[in-house]
Amino acid sequence: MVDTNFIRIVERVFGFKSRKARARCDKELWEFAQKLVPKGASREFNLAVLDLAAAVCTARTPQCSKCPLTAVCAYFKNVKDAHS
Repeated sequence: MVDTNFIRIVERVFGFKSRKARARCDKELWEFAQKLVPKGASREFNLAVLDLAAAVCTARTPQCSKCPLTAVCAYFKNVKDAHS
C-alpha cells in the first residue's frame, strides 16, 4: 500500500524522492516499496508504517526523539546536522 503516509516515511527515512508530481503514481516508488515489505508479513508491515506515520513521523511535527529508525533515517541525520 503506497499512500501519503507511506510516501512520507520512505522519503524521510530513505531519502527517496519521487520524480513524479503525484508520487503515488511513481513506478520506481512502488518498486522500492515492494523491496521493503517482508514476504508473508505485508499486513503487519503496512500497519506498522501507518502507526509510525500517525504517531511519530507526522507530516508537520515529526517526533524524531521517539522514533526507532533514527539510526538509519536520512531526515533525522539532516535535522541533526543542521542543528550541530
